[in-house]
Amino acid sequence: MQATNTNTPGRTAWPSLDGIETGLYAVPDPDHPGETTHWERKRTAATDTLDAWPAEAWYGPPVPHREDFPLGSAARRRFLAAWSSRRAAYMHKIVEAILADPQAAARRHAQHPAAPAAVSPDAGGPR
Repeated sequence: MQATNTNTPGRTAWPSLDGIETGLYAVPDPDHPGETTHWERKRTAATDTLDAWPAEAWYGPPVPHREDFPLGSAARRRFLAAWSSRRAAYMHKIVEAILADPQAAARRHAQHPAAPAAVSPDAGGPR
């Protein structure tokens, strides 16, 4: 998820990621009580994202399949805007949960059996 936060009419307002440090986090899934979601905050010269972890994971509203899109460009735009709004609302909840207690979210992720060892990014090893 790109860290774009726009107030342009007709555009989806995504949450700001500014308060989240680079690293790995885990928070409860706001749509599925009892499930935990894992996230990786990345910040480089080319990216500023919060992505599901591991890379093949997906949380929140499922990405629509091509065959789910309606015919006609106006209907497609409305369909995509509605999905984007649901996805943005979900991501706002995730960002709020991480920001509520970033250290606890990082510890929760570190307890995951597949979590990489935490090493300083400057150390050049696994994080």
